Amino acid sequence: PSAMTTQPSPPGGIGPLSASDVRAMMAQIGFRESSNNYSAINQLGYLGKYQFGAAALEDRGYIKPGAARTYGQGALTRPDSWTGKDGIKNREDFLRNTQIQESVMFEQLNANYNTLVRTQAVSGNNEKTEIAGMLSVSHLLGPGGANTWKKTGTGSDANGVSGGEYYNLGRYSIEVLSRGA
Repeated sequence: PSAMTTQPSPPGGIGPLSASDVRAMMAQIGFRESSNNYSAINQLGYLGKYQFGAAALEDRGYIKPGAARTYGQGALTRPDSWTGKDGIKNREDFLRNTQIQESVMFEQLNANYNTLVRTQAVSGNNEKTEIAGMLSVSHLLGPGGANTWKKTGTGSDANGVSGGEYYNLGRYSIEVLSRGA
């Protein structure tokens, strides 16, 4: 089955993106990050379908404040770093819970969108394809990194994946995938 046929519907849209647009973008990012493998752990310790790091999970309330700074990605392997939010008490609980992973991704995209608007990296004047592109870059580099990428064209993650690649993933999700959804 394709990434789109197995992608759950999000609870709504984000900014000008419809729920169908967001679903397509989440399908594209999930496929690129892990081939839609909810139990994936990469060589740097990032987790799940969307390859969340300790800082993102701290932002969403699953990792205790300061744990990402103190332990880095190692916070994810320490049960004492987890808050217990939504019954998630350790890395294995997170990897087993597909609904939580989808919920965290939607919340993270929403938070990133709000930051991108606040920092004027995106606005109501942008096409949906541009907004999806910037949201995809913000998943890879964070909203600050996406803003820098937009201004300079530079920026990549620890694996050498560029902001440009993720921008194109986001655009493609709107131009192609969401039209067939």
